[in-house]
Amino acid sequence: MKALGALWSSTWPYILGIGAILIICIVAYYAIFELPKEAILGTATDPTQAFFSGTKEEQSDVLEDYQTVAARWNEDLNDHQLSQVDPYELPWGWLAIMDRTLNDPQFIKTYDPEAEVMEQKNFIPKPEEMFEEVRPIFTWETREEKTVEQICVAVGGGVNGATPKSYVVKERTTIVNKELLMKANTMQNEFVYAYEPSINTSKKTKSSKCGKLTKTVYWFAVTSVETTKKDWEPMQELLVKRNVIEKDQKFLMDYWMEYLVADESEGGFLPDDSWSPVAGGTLLWPVPASHRITSSFGVRIHPITGVRKMHNGVDIGAPQGTTVLASADGTVVYAAAMGNAGNAVILQHENGMQTRYYHLFRINVKSGQEVQSGQTIGEVGTTGSSTGPHLHFEVRTSGNPVDPMDFFGYTGDPLKYRALHIAAIQQWLQARNSALANVKTLKMIDAAGKAKNVDPHLLLAITGAEQSFVPASHPQASRIIRNPWNVFGSWSTGKGSTLTTGESARIAANTIIKLSKGRPSQVNPIEWLSSRDNPSGYYAGDGDNWTRNVSALYDQLSKMK
Repeated sequence: MKALGALWSSTWPYILGIGAILIICIVAYYAIFELPKEAILGTATDPTQAFFSGTKEEQSDVLEDYQTVAARWNEDLNDHQLSQVDPYELPWGWLAIMDRTLNDPQFIKTYDPEAEVMEQKNFIPKPEEMFEEVRPIFTWETREEKTVEQICVAVGGGVNGATPKSYVVKERTTIVNKELLMKANTMQNEFVYAYEPSINTSKKTKSSKCGKLTKTVYWFAVTSVETTKKDWEPMQELLVKRNVIEKDQKFLMDYWMEYLVADESEGGFLPDDSWSPVAGGTLLWPVPASHRITSSFGVRIHPITGVRKMHNGVDIGAPQGTTVLASADGTVVYAAAMGNAGNAVILQHENGMQTRYYHLFRINVKSGQEVQSGQTIGEVGTTGSSTGPHLHFEVRTSGNPVDPMDFFGYTGDPLKYRALHIAAIQQWLQARNSALANVKTLKMIDAAGKAKNVDPHLLLAITGAEQSFVPASHPQASRIIRNPWNVFGSWSTGKGSTLTTGESARIAANTIIKLSKGRPSQVNPIEWLSSRDNPSGYYAGDGDNWTRNVSALYDQLSKMK
């Protein structure tokens, strides 16, 4: 017993010392790595404090700085170029965490004791410098795109109809210069593109006096996308350049992979839950087990920054491992990891059409392989820039992204009527102390939307943007809810002050119908309502803020079931 006591007396200082070192290491790891992660992913109570954990330096706007700098990854690119490089977007969180770890003195001294930063005790953000090291670089070639369009032209008729009028088909040729992506250098790899000439002939949807007319586009189709390095070799080269030892290289690369998540905005203008794809069309639905669209094709407007971003496909929600099928016969031009797209398959089809399948859990085909329509090409996953299992599905014609839903019988108006879930909406409005949180009022708004085939969720979103959903505490709340859309100019004076909620809702719905006419397919439907380019007028004077606010509220309201 005395021997054990003596042994304990002689060893306990070492045990305590080792324990203390272990605790310090755990605290240091958490401060340098896990707290910044919480800051970037938005799970920290105080993101700025968490990001600067372990240092005395703090800048309140540092996270916004990273977002602003990272957004420059696509500067000076036009829409056609952006559609080709969207898988290579630089996530701002990735930029931030690379800077946070590589420029943190506490981490640097673990692998490079002689580094000059040893004079520096605290982490100092260097987003601009880090951006120049990790930004994607693109190489382009300019090629001519030729479009030959048939037009119907009237001939004859003479003065006072002296000769009979007839119609003939003529051709109109247009040539424009466009850029083709030849190479993308990213932190993941170097992607090299190859092309061949393609011809895409389509019939115009509207008939003419000459019958159906055609449009033929002469452009280029992707034949292959090759990588020249091992996956993530450029990132490893950056770490070697920074003198990071091999053991830490693997740790950092695995750690950084957790930040390969860009801003994802679910929602948009979705089909009803009862919708299912029409069979027998040009394409086969790629996920037979699921028809649930979680994000639609079109422009997204960030609810905070107001940045407009094109979503080039549709997201189909399904469990991981769900089978993904080829939508048509074609050739596999790419089948591997591709930046934010994660595991990706690109199929080239006849007539200049291409389909893309992103975020796959497993890939079942190889580049160069011929596939048949309905053949299994992979499984739904959540790789790359993805917050949950889904398939991002794209269709491109002559290199341009088009709405995949057009190929599956979906012809719905994006702002058409969808019934309000009265109980859920009422509860949501009650939590905001809204005078609109009344069953009778909500039923009048729903009825107005149904009568005009306009989404009542949009009508409510407009009241949120313009009247903050009419706070019940407002001394004039009982009057404002009768016309929260300010039709006829104002709820307080003139004809606008004499309306009921149902009447003003129907007038607001009519205004939406009028302003929705002539919307270009690439323009966000809500943005078009208040665009200065809208020939029918605009809904609100402060177009950008109105669009951002209405869009954010609409996305929230339309998800309530």
